[in-house]
Amino acid sequence: MFRDITTLSTLTGLSADELCGEPTAFKEGDTWVVPARTAWAIAEKVAERVAGPIIEGVERDERELSSEQRHWKLLTPNREPDKQTEESWERRRESIRYRREWIGAENNSLRQQALNAESEAERLRGLVEWGISKLAGYGHKSSAETLRRNLGAESRVQSAESPQEVRKGTTRRSFTQHR
Repeated sequence: MFRDITTLSTLTGLSADELCGEPTAFKEGDTWVVPARTAWAIAEKVAERVAGPIIEGVERDERELSSEQRHWKLLTPNREPDKQTEESWERRRESIRYRREWIGAENNSLRQQALNAESEAERLRGLVEWGISKLAGYGHKSSAETLRRNLGAESRVQSAESPQEVRKGTTRRSFTQHR
């Protein structure tokens, strides 16, 4: 159902005839009611143009479904889900699959690339902070501070054993400092 054909046509790229031309489409008051085939076409076109919120929703739904399924297996390890539960999960998987298809492979790929880039940036941030801390720990405090300022690294620790400890925010004094 929709009201403004012109705006929807502009948003989706579908003509007014494609939106309301089906023989089963009708107007009720100021709202158009269209058949499922037209509603699917609208959903696909909108998904292509505003993929971000849809991808976030799909990822959230995937996490929730996965969590429910894990929860089921933990609570009932020797039982299969009942027919109603399995059908519900299958409908949700199908919904997720359709929405991923609608937004297209390019948008899915771009989202995955962005997530991978964030992860890599976090890994590199930990390495930089660890390296700066090690440099300071070996007595090169002014060089470490210069690097810290130039790279915008956060100074969370004075010295660290490993980059993993820096990322976790926990450190121990290095072996060389105990001597």
